[in-house]
Amino acid sequence: MEKHPLLPVDTGPLDLWYEGPTFLVADKPPGLPLHPRDAAGRGTLVNRLLQTNRWLAEMETSPAPGVVHRLADPDSGLVLVAKTEEAAARLREWHTAGRIRFRYRVVTGRATPPPPPEEVAVLAQRLYGEWTALDIETPWGDTDRLRTVWLGPDTVARFTCYALTLPDTLDAPTAGFALGRSVPWPRLELYTAPT
Repeated sequence: MEKHPLLPVDTGPLDLWYEGPTFLVADKPPGLPLHPRDAAGRGTLVNRLLQTNRWLAEMETSPAPGVVHRLADPDSGLVLVAKTEEAAARLREWHTAGRIRFRYRVVTGRATPPPPPEEVAVLAQRLYGEWTALDIETPWGDTDRLRTVWLGPDTVARFTCYALTLPDTLDAPTAGFALGRSVPWPRLELYTAPT
């Protein structure tokens, strides 16, 4: 039985970090929406996933087939997408229960970010003039929620999901995924013009 996607299929670059029989992990570039708002939408990561994946969970009924967690449009990094309805139910259950752990590099336009909520652990922090870079770990897989609840809705911030850890392996050889290399801290040298 062949499935027919509700969404149009787009072609374009696609960076898959893992693909198994029940889920996949893709790297979402910054600026690319994760999924469209309605069935006619195009130009998203999910539309691109359909060019090679004809078996995403809920692909015949949902504009966000298989999407487990959310990265806002300006954000980037690893995205977990279910390929079967059973995997979608289990992964979403784990996400709702806080059992999937996400690591983000956050760059914010605040020199002094507010203290994080209890669910957000700051692993490292560096100050670059008026900008702060932080590495955090949290069960929150929604960068809009992190932006709104923690930093404030009007704060300029970019999130990169560079690692995620599942509580069980499902069909994967490992329960953790990462971008494969450490994301280095930015080098920044400040100079002042002579007056």
